[in-house]
Amino acid sequence: MELVTWRAAVALIVVGAALPASAGEVIRVPGDVPSLTVAIDEIDDGGVIEMVAGTYPAPSGGFIIGNPGKSFTIRPVTGATVVLSGSGSQPVVRFINSTPDLDSTVVFEDLVFADGYSTLNGAAGGVTLEGAAATFMRCLFRDNQSQASTTGGGGTAVFLDSVAHFVDCEWRDNIAKNEGAGLRVGEGSAAYVHRGRFIGNLANPPGHRNTATGGGLHVTDSVVWVSNSRFEGNQAGYAGGGAYVLGTWQSPYTTPHAELLLANCSFVDNHSSRHYSVPAVGPTEGGGVNIEDQTKVTILNSRFLENSADLGGCMSIYRSEVQVADSVFLGNRAVGVGLGTGFGGCFKVSAADLPSEPANFPSADFSLADSYVQCRHGSTGAAAQVGAALWAGGDICRAYGIGGCATAGTLAFNRTVAAIDDVVFADCDADWGGVAQQGHAGAVAATLVDFELTDSLVTACDAIGTGASGGGMWILFQCDARIAGTTFAANSAEGYGGAIFTLGANIDLTGLQLFDNEFSRGVSEPETSSYGAAMFAAPFAGTYGNLSNVPVSGTLSNSVLSRNVGMPLFDDDRNPQPINAVQYIDNDFHNATFGDRIYRHSSAGSKTPSEVNSLVITHSGVDKGSGNSWLSSPPVLGSLLAAPSRILPVTAAGDDEPVTASYLGYAWDGGSATLDGASVSGGRGWGPTGVGTHTLDVAGTEFQATVGVGPAPGAALTASPAVITSGQPVALGWSTQAGTYLGAFIDHGVGRRAASSGQVTVYPTATTTYRLYVATAEGGATAEVTVLVDEQPTAVFADGFESGDLSAWSAAVGG
Repeated sequence: MELVTWRAAVALIVVGAALPASAGEVIRVPGDVPSLTVAIDEIDDGGVIEMVAGTYPAPSGGFIIGNPGKSFTIRPVTGATVVLSGSGSQPVVRFINSTPDLDSTVVFEDLVFADGYSTLNGAAGGVTLEGAAATFMRCLFRDNQSQASTTGGGGTAVFLDSVAHFVDCEWRDNIAKNEGAGLRVGEGSAAYVHRGRFIGNLANPPGHRNTATGGGLHVTDSVVWVSNSRFEGNQAGYAGGGAYVLGTWQSPYTTPHAELLLANCSFVDNHSSRHYSVPAVGPTEGGGVNIEDQTKVTILNSRFLENSADLGGCMSIYRSEVQVADSVFLGNRAVGVGLGTGFGGCFKVSAADLPSEPANFPSADFSLADSYVQCRHGSTGAAAQVGAALWAGGDICRAYGIGGCATAGTLAFNRTVAAIDDVVFADCDADWGGVAQQGHAGAVAATLVDFELTDSLVTACDAIGTGASGGGMWILFQCDARIAGTTFAANSAEGYGGAIFTLGANIDLTGLQLFDNEFSRGVSEPETSSYGAAMFAAPFAGTYGNLSNVPVSGTLSNSVLSRNVGMPLFDDDRNPQPINAVQYIDNDFHNATFGDRIYRHSSAGSKTPSEVNSLVITHSGVDKGSGNSWLSSPPVLGSLLAAPSRILPVTAAGDDEPVTASYLGYAWDGGSATLDGASVSGGRGWGPTGVGTHTLDVAGTEFQATVGVGPAPGAALTASPAVITSGQPVALGWSTQAGTYLGAFIDHGVGRRAASSGQVTVYPTATTTYRLYVATAEGGATAEVTVLVDEQPTAVFADGFESGDLSAWSAAVGG
């Protein structure tokens, strides 16, 4: 919705034709000059080039804007459709400054850039910026392609310290054989995209580079903010079907060298998939987004549906810092089959250095909060071979020498960090697919990770196949794992650990609910081989690179384990080493499979809770527990989570839904249940929900979750005074009217703004329309204001503004 203050409304009415279209010089093509090339040469600073309807073929090398030293606008006459065409043989537009000039901004409005073609490295088939600043309003980039030998974008390339601002633009059916089929941003540039649509762009045409990346968007060593935008049906031959971002390593390594913000965006049906004509160099990665190296990425209030790649179906993260919150993930899939592939149906987070690299680079840092992950959705069944929702691994090359690295760094440095809070993992299955050593981690797999999971729900997640382990969680190889306040319900594994499997790690598990989890679903097994319906814990007795014989340690405390099908707890141990040093403290148990025996040790046998309290393992001296209790009847247990916890009133451009969605995940045991007054059955459930407080009632005990409404972002931009003579100072004032502020940008050389509101002084030498873009967690918002230079309105005000002072002009525009 557009909101205009009453003073601005009066101003627009009074000055009429003097303001929007005809301020400054206007050159019409072909009426005043024969071609766009001539118009670009002749237009004055602040002028407007208007083009009549038609298709304008680009000359050899494209329409060139070279070192213009002026700002101007190119647009159609009112109501016309103008296509700037490369005719399938030429680039469309190249805007190049020999040295960067961000004060001279060219504005492109309502234009179609089509059928461009480039074989030049560093140039797009459509529009290329080098050291330049441009604003694109309501433009379409379609059917452009780059067939360069090494690098170049399809629709748009923003290179060499350029700045580009895109509002209501679309990239459709563009092609690049190397990278960035839709939009390519690189080499210290910045791009700001609001309400964009990236549809059907391909970085995997026949004969593509075997490491082709970034079907919709490709970012290298640059800053890109994207809000309220949709990525659909884009593909890359190697990584980043929807988007790819890379920051190349430069000291200090803790300072990001590339940044990507995605706020209120949708990624649907994007894929990393090589063309059959191209030899494989390894598994494809990051069907939705691929993130690498010295990069910081923030993803907020976004949606990822049915994206796929061999690894990291939705997102692949390598040695980068990534924050994800308030988002929804449905039906993403790692499609790789075989050893070394098929990891991370939704997320793959990794950190292994290469032996050729000169430094031990920082490992990945990943967080996921207030989000909903459902793997089985639409056409997606089992979502991965390992880690259907998340696979995370540390730097095993530096820590263990796996891959040939010289070992370096501490365990703490080499661990990847993964922190998860208030997340629902529902119906996530890992299936071995007949491949040995696969089928692990229905929900989450972690290897050499500093791992934290809090206040979450893991339900109906399964590890399927011979030897498959960890229906809910798979924690290995010197992980330091802390899990608190989380429910594991109705998960299963065919091999080991229906809910949790841990091997050679340290665990601190507290305040958990583990119920209705099952070992070997649907198959009865003897007590001696019932390997942990709730948890299986074992030391690592073997070698992995230079790692060998690692104990398992830690505690399970203050938790409730009820009606798990099979032996709830199984401890494998080794004599004399490595040992199992896990302890069980102050837990409550109820089970039916083997009477009141709830724990089995590989050498000490089966135990009741009271026997666990007095159990000391002879060969290791480990005291296995204290304070554990048997419950004579099943306790009332329940969990109800809403994620995201807010619905937003605006969504991405091109989305079918007018608002975003929230989902409920729930599980219960110990009595009959209702959800918002309606009977529910089966012990668990999940699905979309609406605004309000929701109640899961289990035998009279209530569990509640609330879904609220977030703000529609808004912004305002003012100019004081708004009519000047050339070179006079003007105070531009910007403000964020709604939304959780992240940053702002104003075009025409003003640049990024750190504060949510403020003023900046500008000295325009020609009539200029300044455009504000504000990024918030809930999406973006835009506003604009025009400063008239050496021009006067055609009328004066009779309402107190007789002087003609337009200093109070302002406009506020919503997202």
